[in-house]
Amino acid sequence: MTVNNPEVRNALDTAAKRALAETIAEIGYNHRLRALVLTGTGGKSFISGTNLRQMADFDPAATEAAGTLTHEFCDALRRLPVPEIAKIQGYCLGSGMEISAACDLRLASEDSVFGMPEARVGIPSAMEACLLPQLIGWGKTRELVFTGERIDATEAARIGFLENVVPAEELDAALASWILIHRRCRPPGDPRPKGVDPRLGADDHRRGGRCRHPLIRRRLHHRRAKADDARVSRRAREAEEETREWRTVGVSCCHRSIRARCYAWT
Repeated sequence: MTVNNPEVRNALDTAAKRALAETIAEIGYNHRLRALVLTGTGGKSFISGTNLRQMADFDPAATEAAGTLTHEFCDALRRLPVPEIAKIQGYCLGSGMEISAACDLRLASEDSVFGMPEARVGIPSAMEACLLPQLIGWGKTRELVFTGERIDATEAARIGFLENVVPAEELDAALASWILIHRRCRPPGDPRPKGVDPRLGADDHRRGGRCRHPLIRRRLHHRRAKADDARVSRRAREAEEETREWRTVGVSCCHRSIRARCYAWT
């Protein structure tokens, strides 16, 4: 999947975000899909963020809608049942860095640049910036979000954001080797190996129905059974408390009389 808007360094407007989210959701139903590679055209930019020219005319409602679309696109990536690889060359800024964080793997050329520069124009980093701490830690996340500083690919790999950094001319070869290894590692009987996403909790897997491994399904079944038992016990206690009768009694404490409420079984 290629973002093709090199005139603005592949910046995304609301229409592009909506189209990307819908496309990701649609191809997830393709059972022949084995992996997804997300990249940008032009060789100078992966995704340089949200289109600021369009944002200049935004009212509060439009601003909220644009952020929601970024979340929907990243959420669609996380729910895709196959691995996603962000192939990064050039600028990867703002929502571009958030989108690449939503992918499973990140491969970049040595000339790539990363950052969250929106803070320098008065726009807070929100939505999918919450994905960064699990990759680079809270401290580095705060540094990037609060200062708007940019880092190069070497630093991005050092802090754990990138899995691999190669020269620009070797980017395609490195990607091909990842795809080849992924095809060899495909488990028998499961053509779409990303059955469980470690970034999602048990509740998310239960709601999304993405868990395919029998051991994890069994564990989730036992967890659901325990939750059901706890729910029944709580309801029984609540029903029991409704049968209690409140009365007022006098209690002597510290040489003075106080009034207290207590309950007794009917």
